[in-house]
Amino acid sequence: MSSTGQTITIWLDVRRHYLGLENVNQIDVEDDLRCVELPYGCSTVEAQELIRDACNLPSTVILQLRNHRNSLIAINGRLTITSKYQPYILEAVRPYQNVKAKRRANKDQKRIDIFKKILNSYKIRLQTVEDKLPSCQERRNQKLLMELLEIDKQLNFLQKRFQDADRTTWSGMFKKTPLW
Repeated sequence: MSSTGQTITIWLDVRRHYLGLENVNQIDVEDDLRCVELPYGCSTVEAQELIRDACNLPSTVILQLRNHRNSLIAINGRLTITSKYQPYILEAVRPYQNVKAKRRANKDQKRIDIFKKILNSYKIRLQTVEDKLPSCQERRNQKLLMELLEIDKQLNFLQKRFQDADRTTWSGMFKKTPLW
């Protein structure tokens, strides 16, 4: 319970959630209390290894350390000293034990099916409009042809202007002297 210059003595109430016990809080407190000495200022990895060894925990479990107010605290060599009567709570859990996985494959497949139905309905509606108006395709082709002819005229005009610009040369002086 005391700190000798270089080590910190902490008390841990170990709760082994990875075992899958229904009521972990009903386990006898005296059996779960462990005293662990950590070197002051040690790294997180070293502190976790010392705690695992002292509590006989496998290396595959995740360690969560909580104070007496049930707040998560970091495991390192700068923990405050605790007593046997107010220990830290050490929860050993499996990875992702507290996270419920969501099934997303079915939702994605449903979404894909919905989009396919919407696309097919648009295709059918477009096909019926084109069937009822046979001149629609011809009008579309005529409009495209008119736009292409207009673009061709603009390109011919620009080409003539570029050719005229190529013929001009700089003679070296102005014909009239500017008045500045």
